Amino acid sequence: MPAHVNDLIGLGLPPNQALYIGHISNAGNPTSSVTPAYIGQVCHDTSNDDWYISHGVANTEWKITAT
Repeated sequence: MPAHVNDLIGLGLPPNQALYIGHISNAGNPTSSVTPAYIGQVCHDTSNDDWYISHGVANTEWKITAT
């Protein structure tokens, strides 16, 4: 999976670029709690170690991809 956004920013990448290259994380399923910045954004559920990808830009448009 891609590097976390914060790790990329720590390496000197501008935040707006890091957002589109890296993944974000959330403590739990991102559905209804995280609004994706773009279609295809990846989110790691740190509570359950699941991975999600957005298929739209509404907070209900996350699909689990890996557990």
